[in-house]
Amino acid sequence: MLCYHPPLPHAHWRHPMLEHLVQNWHVRKPVAQSRGGIVATPDGRFLLLVQTNTGALYRVDTATGETIQVDLGEGSLPGGDGIELDGQTLYVVREGQITLVTLGADYASGTVRASFSDPSFTDPTTLARFDGCLLVVNSQFSQMQGQPQLPFTVSSVPIPGAGGAPGTPVATPVAAGRC
Repeated sequence: MLCYHPPLPHAHWRHPMLEHLVQNWHVRKPVAQSRGGIVATPDGRFLLLVQTNTGALYRVDTATGETIQVDLGEGSLPGGDGIELDGQTLYVVREGQITLVTLGADYASGTVRASFSDPSFTDPTTLARFDGCLLVVNSQFSQMQGQPQLPFTVSSVPIPGAGGAPGTPVATPVAAGRC
């Protein structure tokens, strides 16, 4: 298994318990589609991991390896794959769309807020923020038994705002043509 270790500002992040957790995530959880994205908090104190088959979100303490399930209340993230953290907003690629989660200050709780999609998405798997946009990787998993459409693509969509009621994305104003 190839495992990406995010660059963390703390030299002690390579705690043996944490390394074991990250390297054996697929063993500790149910086998079918169990692990999804992983992202570090800005201070490097925690990792957030989404479990694809259950929709659960976990917080891992990078110093101790302690792992807790993030309390999402009534919400969950089934099909969660790639994730991106922007302050207290977590973007989760899942089931062909992007779901926004507002996290508490300690990353131990959160609220699943809104989901959105874009016509340019083709089986999206992960995303990154860049210059006021979300860059969303299109996987073409639906073409695994056939021929993929070349070239593979990355969609660029405006980052939605955090305002509004749960379930209502608010687009951030973006200069024409930026995304």
